[in-house]
Amino acid sequence: MRIAIVLFFLVLLLTAAISFAYLWWRYQSWPPVAWAKRLRAKRAEFRAAIDKANDDPAAKQEEKLKAERLQQYLHSIPMERLADYPNIGPKTVEGLVEGGFKRIDQLWSLNWWRSVP
Repeated sequence: MRIAIVLFFLVLLLTAAISFAYLWWRYQSWPPVAWAKRLRAKRAEFRAAIDKANDDPAAKQEEKLKAERLQQYLHSIPMERLADYPNIGPKTVEGLVEGGFKRIDQLWSLNWWRSVP
């Protein structure tokens, strides 16, 4: 009788394991899950390509030159020109000028825009 109970639980455990394995296999081959796997693989490929491009000295030099040109351009724009844009009033410009900002590049160099989500 004792052996029958042990065998019953072993068969029950084996059946549960096989059922779980089958359901897991079905889940993994389900189209949304397969799509997510392909998407993660493509994302990893793109990240690897981006990391490889970022390691390229020519790309770093190009980015440095772009940043320098942008800084030169922004340095040529006086703070008073901000009032030409919508939703920026004279009080805002006046406050910035009183705060010591004379040119747009001084605002850009604060890097506040990098923290904006």
